[in-house]
Amino acid sequence: MYCAMIALLFPYIVGLLSVIADVSPAIDPPIEIDSCSYVHNEDETRFGYRLSFVNTSNVPATMVRIRVSWKGMAPTQYLRDVGSFSPNVEIDHAFPAPRVMSNPPTCSLDSVKFTDGSIWKASFELQ
Repeated sequence: MYCAMIALLFPYIVGLLSVIADVSPAIDPPIEIDSCSYVHNEDETRFGYRLSFVNTSNVPATMVRIRVSWKGMAPTQYLRDVGSFSPNVEIDHAFPAPRVMSNPPTCSLDSVKFTDGSIWKASFELQ
C-alpha cells in the first residue's frame, strides 16, 4: 500500500524538489562585488552609491539585487540592477541615494535572476 502511494507521489515530489533547487542558495555567490561606496559631489547636494560587480557564473544574469546596510543604522536598503550581465564582465553602475552618515556601507548579494529562469537567493542569519 505504502509503495503504491509513494509511486503515485514520486513525480510530484521530484517536481517540487526541482522548484526548490531553482531558488536555493549556492555555496558560492554567483556575483562578486568588487566595490560598493557612498559618494557625493563637492557641495554635497547630490548623493549616490557606486557599485561594481562581476557575474562569476556561466549564465547571463538579468537582475541583481544588492543589500546595503550601515553600521548602527536601520533599515537596510536594497539596490536593484536590471539588464543583461554577461559572465566575467565588470559592471560599474551608480545609483541615487539619500543623504546618510559618512561611514562606509556594507554591501552583500541578496538575489540574482538568470536568463535560464533560475534564481539565486542569499540566506542571511539574524544577528
